[in-house]
Amino acid sequence: MSFSLSKWYLDSVSESGEAALAYAAELTAGPLRQRYASLLTAAPGSAPRSHTTLRDARLPVQHGAVVEWAVGPLKVAGCWRARAPAIATCELLDEPGALTWHCLQPRAAAEIVCSGHELSGNGYVERLELTVPPWQLPIEELRWGRAHVGEHTWVWIDWRGPRAQRHLFLDGVRVDGEVSDTGVRMSKLTVALTPALTLRGGDVAGTALARAPSLRALLERHKLVLDEHKWLSTASVGRQRGWAIHEVVRWR
Repeated sequence: MSFSLSKWYLDSVSESGEAALAYAAELTAGPLRQRYASLLTAAPGSAPRSHTTLRDARLPVQHGAVVEWAVGPLKVAGCWRARAPAIATCELLDEPGALTWHCLQPRAAAEIVCSGHELSGNGYVERLELTVPPWQLPIEELRWGRAHVGEHTWVWIDWRGPRAQRHLFLDGVRVDGEVSDTGVRMSKLTVALTPALTLRGGDVAGTALARAPSLRALLERHKLVLDEHKWLSTASVGRQRGWAIHEVVRWR
């Protein structure tokens, strides 16, 4: 079965901790052709809200240092302006193009309007290109995250399983370190993560894909369960405070 997935992820967190997480994807799996767009909004002290559409699910558009995204059915429009250079593209499998990670904007000035409500904050943009079905990936557990504290930016991918690999970036530079649910340790700067809000938890078939029956059925047909837990956390480096969005996904 032919398979390809182009998935965008964009986010923004304000100084007060109000967050918006956007997803836009285009999938080809055999005869199935599907676009998908979703927006999750949340703030400490309130329950997250998620909206999804398969209709007019437009992908983001990049113009140099600016990424724009607007989806009418979600009543959302956003603009991300890069405040740091892109991180070098990573090929996460041996075969070029099988799984390619593009961190387009590790740090951005983001402005989003959702149903008339404006949110401005530190943002992040990435795109993932996948030509291997997720049920064939040599992975058992994935930890991913991004954090902004002061002028510093952390981005991490920690892939655990038969082909374990770890990619940590501090201010765009590849560094060594360790990743856990409570922090990212590096030789120069360590960021501690204190969950402020659970953004989503459980099998993605019943959460992120609850309103995408064809995509949910595809995972179920191949008996793949993706158990995802995503948090908005306070990120601390010494006395400095900022915000992080991070997750752990387990393949079952």
